[in-house]
Amino acid sequence: MTRPVIQVRDYHKAYGGTVAVQGLSFDLLPGQILGMLGPNGAGKTTTMRALAGIIPPTRGHLVVDGHDVVADPVPARTALAYVPDEPRLFESLTVEEHLFLTARIYGVEGYEDRVDRLFEEFDLAAHRGKLAGELSRGMRQKVAICCAWLHDPRAILLDEPLTGLDPRAIRALKGSIRERAAAGVGVVV
Repeated sequence: MTRPVIQVRDYHKAYGGTVAVQGLSFDLLPGQILGMLGPNGAGKTTTMRALAGIIPPTRGHLVVDGHDVVADPVPARTALAYVPDEPRLFESLTVEEHLFLTARIYGVEGYEDRVDRLFEEFDLAAHRGKLAGELSRGMRQKVAICCAWLHDPRAILLDEPLTGLDPRAIRALKGSIRERAAAGVGVVV
């Protein structure tokens, strides 16, 4: 049997007396694309942020690529890519510098070729020297996605990934998600 890339068991998250998520359990296998659906306030972003190790669970177990997110956070985060609904970039770094920094943080060797392919895939080549502070919302989103793809994560979390993208970029992203899933990456949208 194939080991899940993400396992969520009896996950609960409460903020004081407000319950955001209660008793959530699921497995995400390699190659699967899981859509989290629900109204605002249903706990979708909270669940993704907990899986990414940004907020701790109140109760339950969150596992990424065999590593408990709380007990073994570094390998869990290394196996994961998270693109939040509002990507935060360093305003004074260029598009290219963002990818080079990400590559260095994750220890990606030979990253220059990967960066070039990602720039081509997401139509960013002409913007590689622009500062992040000069970019539109959609361009910032594409930079965040390229940074997420760069280290070949085992699991990808995309929170509202289409926000700000034009129709061409939406098609490119959907195709890219399918390609990564076909290569065995688990994706949560």
